[in-house]
Amino acid sequence: MMKKKVFWRPGYSILAWMALAIVIPSILRADDRYAVLIGVDQYASESGLQQLEYAATDVERLSEVLVQRGYQSSNVIALTSKKDERYHPTRENIHRILSELGENSLLTSDDSVMIVFSGHGFNSNGESYLCPANFRADSPVTSSIRVADVAATLAILPVGAKFMMLAACREALAAAGTRRWWAV
Repeated sequence: MMKKKVFWRPGYSILAWMALAIVIPSILRADDRYAVLIGVDQYASESGLQQLEYAATDVERLSEVLVQRGYQSSNVIALTSKKDERYHPTRENIHRILSELGENSLLTSDDSVMIVFSGHGFNSNGESYLCPANFRADSPVTSSIRVADVAATLAILPVGAKFMMLAACREALAAAGTRRWWAV
């Protein structure tokens, strides 16, 4: 089976996200809209990953557009390398924010939740993973975030509308020597 390649060019992601940010809220018509936006463009040196130019900027712009389109700013959480330590896109902070979202007792079936990730990712043994800012090439699985775990968190939320968008280039680990681009 031939895999379809999606080539990501600068500026395409922000245009796609802005279009979605405009369309989705009007479709959902939710009482309260929540968004967790994760943009990782600066990786630790031990990650072995290339630094990215647009991930944090795209997330910050998307955050602005969502607020302009009716999201309460307190319901839009952006984790980027440009934020303070509590909102830096580390594995621990991403898990903490997703856990807090899952524990939010104010969520109802009239609400919506959007989770967006922009950064590097990889595939291992049939599982897809997202690479946080503190990803380590010497322990890729334990220093990353399983896409299935993010999807499971989203699935159990008692909200009427759920949306997850991943824009991640799959950097092959050093031993593989290949690079694949993908968008889900």
